[in-house]
Amino acid sequence: MKKYHYYDGKLIIELPDEFQDMDSKAIIKKFPYQIRPQIIKWDMKEIIFTLDLINQSLREKEAYFAVVAMQRKMNKIYPASIIKTTSIIYNPNVAVAWFAFALNSRKGKSIHTMFALPMDGKFLLGSFHSNSDGHQKLYELTQQFLKKIMFREVDKEGWNNARI
Repeated sequence: MKKYHYYDGKLIIELPDEFQDMDSKAIIKKFPYQIRPQIIKWDMKEIIFTLDLINQSLREKEAYFAVVAMQRKMNKIYPASIIKTTSIIYNPNVAVAWFAFALNSRKGKSIHTMFALPMDGKFLLGSFHSNSDGHQKLYELTQQFLKKIMFREVDKEGWNNARI
């Protein structure tokens, strides 16, 4: 597992060693719209990871309800797509809400997990996507990832303190 620091070092995450930044050509192909996630990584085979810090307020106790609303909207657009209903993973740093859904694509079925958590009072939205039918592998990767999210706070003197 490799550690990454994002958003001025405030967010610390771990991803499997094979994950790397997606190149711009692949980003344009996989995300052919103007607004894309801020962070896009992939294993160059089947799994894509995204993170996006949205300028919308979110408190920890609201994360679950925000994800339930996303799940409902997804189910309304794509009926019967939900394969894992919203649940919460508690780690020592934060409670993270997530759910999973499946969509049909040109290459078969694609599996997606989406999660939300607060960071500095804002909405941090993330996802894992896979074009394989290995949803159990994607669940395990998502859960492992969510259990290890850490935040680093910078105090007035500039010292970094991991919130554990």
